[in-house]
Amino acid sequence: MFNPITINLLLIDLDGAARKTKSGKVCPTYSKDQVLRLEVANFCEQLAGNQWVIAAVTNQGGCEAIDPDTGKPYKTHRQTVSECKYFLELAPWCDRVYMCPNAKGSSRDEVYRITRSGWLWPRYWVTHEHNDDHPYYQTMGYRKPKPGMLELAIRDQNEHK
Repeated sequence: MFNPITINLLLIDLDGAARKTKSGKVCPTYSKDQVLRLEVANFCEQLAGNQWVIAAVTNQGGCEAIDPDTGKPYKTHRQTVSECKYFLELAPWCDRVYMCPNAKGSSRDEVYRITRSGWLWPRYWVTHEHNDDHPYYQTMGYRKPKPGMLELAIRDQNEHK
């Protein structure tokens, strides 16, 4: 018999959804170049008050995208993690951020789980930590719209019940 699990978990996208930039760019150009969207913040505060867990998800392909003016990536992984940590400061109702920095067509498939206490280098996840032989992990993919970050968020939530 099927026994469904009830999880009160909301995943929100960062850029253009949960936050906007002070600079007017699509994505933050530095950590503090972001402000919460008031309507999203109010909604999330209400859900958090009703025992929901809110996590954010973001692709952040700019970690690999090359700025044609400089020949360097628009931002580093460390800068992006810093942005996510600052978002968590702005949004006390948000529990964690999942960040997939890979550009489309990248040979890597990695995702970072960023929390208030976690830091970049010792805390990153790659698919190698899962059973790579299992066909699910060979095709899952973390970059939205693929379901990898959703699956990890659900798994994390089930482990912390």
